[in-house]
Amino acid sequence: MGLDSTWPKVVQLAQEKAPDAIGSVHAGDLIEGVRFITINATTDSTFLRPDVLPSCSGAECPSTRVAALWVEYQAAWLDHILGESPSKWNVVTFHQPVYSASAGRDEPHLRGPWVPVFQEHNIDLVQMGHDHVYARGFNNENKTDLDGVTDGPVYIVQNSGAKHYDLASSGLTLPLKGGRFTSTREIDGYPMTQAPTAARVQNARRRPPVWAYAWWAATGALLGFGVAGLLTIGIFLLPVAIALAVVGALWKPLSTHSVVALGGGLSAAPLYLAWINRSGPGAVCEALADGATSCADRWSPWPFVAVAVILLAGSCLVTVHMRRSRDLRPASPDV
Repeated sequence: MGLDSTWPKVVQLAQEKAPDAIGSVHAGDLIEGVRFITINATTDSTFLRPDVLPSCSGAECPSTRVAALWVEYQAAWLDHILGESPSKWNVVTFHQPVYSASAGRDEPHLRGPWVPVFQEHNIDLVQMGHDHVYARGFNNENKTDLDGVTDGPVYIVQNSGAKHYDLASSGLTLPLKGGRFTSTREIDGYPMTQAPTAARVQNARRRPPVWAYAWWAATGALLGFGVAGLLTIGIFLLPVAIALAVVGALWKPLSTHSVVALGGGLSAAPLYLAWINRSGPGAVCEALADGATSCADRWSPWPFVAVAVILLAGSCLVTVHMRRSRDLRPASPDV
């Protein structure tokens, strides 16, 4: 599938659905499971004003609110579209940004109607341009317990040309090239944590929250004890472990790199078996309270210790590798 087979069909369907459209915007590749939604942030009243408007007087007449109505109508339309979107990932693109990192730029008339819609529907990515700088950030209400990590929409202003503007000086910290940094400011009551830079960087992956690791560790522990005690208590533990694993695989906050904690949880069962066989191998006798002696055959604890160490070491190595892969690459010195 390519431009020669897919693109003509897309254009044909678009023209059939909107035969009166005066233009079109294609936001990116045709990727399954990702929906790109383009809205128009241009509020030129001359361009938007119809040739004929009904007579009206007063401050609320459409003729006095052409630009505002254009933004509000799109907010209502976008709210409807996102409420019915079946896509796993939703990306909204437009030109003038709702959060500006360029000196002298501000678009409160866009921010007021649109940001609440983005936040309510937890848009995955909001892509904007216009300001000729690079900035990435999120609303502080979407912070997690890890610095710089958000579970809400990511707002990004980008520039692909050779023309660059100065970064806004108020409330922003100019970064070192390729460095990690954040700065906070509040715009019209919307607190934003921004990461503006003129350097070329590689986006860092979001770190899963601590409770996500705990979830998978508990799942691994239940699974390990369920298998070890299959003929006894294990028959009750295994269904719980399977249910937790299914929820973790399907629920977006858990279907992340935190699954590496599963290995750590699995190590709990062999560690427990190593402890109860710590006096093995061979027959181990214990004196009871009534003076009698109880003897039982014990296994060597070391194979269980070895299994636990392998599981723990594997989990730690994978975690370290993933953390390193999230690091930002240094920018080239000529950027």
